[in-house]
Amino acid sequence: IGTSVPDVEAAMPIADIQTSYLHGSSDWTNFEFYGPVFIGMFIFVFVFLTSSMSLLTERSGGTVNRLIATPIKSWHIVGGYVLGFGILTLIQSALILWFCIAVVGFPNVGSLVFVTAITVSMALVSLTLGLLVSGLAHTPFQVIQLMIVFVIPQILLSGIFDLSQTPEWLQAIASVFPIYYGADALRSVMLRGADFGSIALNLGILWCFIVVFFALACLNFKKKHARRT
Repeated sequence: IGTSVPDVEAAMPIADIQTSYLHGSSDWTNFEFYGPVFIGMFIFVFVFLTSSMSLLTERSGGTVNRLIATPIKSWHIVGGYVLGFGILTLIQSALILWFCIAVVGFPNVGSLVFVTAITVSMALVSLTLGLLVSGLAHTPFQVIQLMIVFVIPQILLSGIFDLSQTPEWLQAIASVFPIYYGADALRSVMLRGADFGSIALNLGILWCFIVVFFALACLNFKKKHARRT
């Protein structure tokens, strides 16, 4: 049996290598790849702090207690706050999105309408979560503590780090966080130019979170009303 190794390079010389990109270009770096995750993360954190701190301030001033004492329903109160803070949230999200794309230079090869829909959905998730958390806190320090519990784990598991090599239980935990779905949808649109069908499931999950957080916030206000009566 011979031990000689055939000269493959001499038999099949490689004259040239051409590289083509399915998404993006050779100019893209990790900065562009993680850009959509940062956009979702910034919007989620800023809206959460704005909504939770603002409602906590109104509770401290007695505004919320006076509303609870009225005969209106709890979902009317929460809905009013969502509508009021929602306008501020839309402006805040638009400014963050504009700054990240126009000033920072994050790429967007997809539809700006889809990107806006995703960011607004993420902002509303953060808004309703902030209203829920503010009902559990009594001081600004407690809001920060609850932020560490409800927001920081979402950031760490949002896709900013590669989770493919992590334990399955950690990947399962990441799949129940709203930022995970928002960041995935933003990446699909901004980096791969995905259509609505590709992000419909992620958007549906985000709106499910909105409904759940809104309902829990209403229950929290209802319990406070019951204790006062």
